[in-house]
Formats: sequence, C-alpha cells, structure tokens
Amino acid sequence: MSKVYAFLADGFEEVEALAVIDVLRRADVDVTTFSVMNRFEVNGSHNIIIKADKLIEEADWSEADVLFLPGGMPGTLNLGACSRLTDQIKQFFKEGKRIAAICAAPSVLGRCRTCERRCSNRRNHYDCKRNGIRCRSWIRACKIISWTRNFRRNKRKYSV
Repeated sequence: MSKVYAFLADGFEEVEALAVIDVLRRADVDVTTFSVMNRFEVNGSHNIIIKADKLIEEADWSEADVLFLPGGMPGTLNLGACSRLTDQIKQFFKEGKRIAAICAAPSVLGRCRTCERRCSNRRNHYDCKRNGIRCRSWIRACKIISWTRNFRRNKRKYSV
C-alpha cells in the first residue's frame, strides 16, 4: 500500500489539501499530514485551523512513497521556506520517487531546481526534462474539486 506524506503550512488552500487527503483516505491510502510550522495546528488561507497528524521533525522519510504539497498563499511560500521539506523534495527527485503538487505548489519544485525549465502559462505547469524523459507536473484545482464531487456522488460505484 502506498504511503503519502501531505505537508501543511500556514496559508495552505483548504480545498486543495483536504479534498485530496479525504479522497485518498476513503480509498484506503495511508495518508499522514505533517505541519512544517513547528506546531500541530495549521491555519489555512481562509482561517480554517487544521490539526496535523505529526510535525515534520517526526517524519520517517524512508516510509514515504509520495510527497504531497497543496497550493495556496502564503502556504506555498511557507512550504518552500522549510529546509527539511525542500531537502527531501530534492532527495525524492534524485531517487525518482513521486512528488505531487497542486496549483501554486509546483513553484516549490522549481525553487528546489527539480525542474530544469519553467513554462509559464495560464495552467501554471512545469515541464521537466531529465534523462530524456519529459513529464508535466500540473494539476488544476478545479479538476480536483470536480473529480472529488463525482467521487462523492458515485461513492457506491467506487466502494471497496
């Protein structure tokens, strides 16, 4: 089973974080939320306070299969300012492990220099070229929201 580490910082976008976490947990994916703020309570961009499962200092990086970064401002800037997180993003990228970032959060990947060039357009995506492989790491929040709504409407169809 995959283990996802989701990172929260003050100013994170609540829907981008919680919709993804909710859907993954409903699908029995092991998701652990981590605060990068040196406290368990993290304040979202719309003043919704969420209690993280753990502090980033408690992360056992060898257990994680995916690092997940929600967008939001100034949450994305706060994630990018966390050296423990950015160091692990670089390590995951070197090892070819998965990193998921929504909306503004791919900018953290850019600041970590995981992407060799940035393509700026309305969709805010990054094209990465490494070892001859091209990947696009962008997800629009509206797709996540609509997918989550469809999942909830059809939960019988997706139930295990």
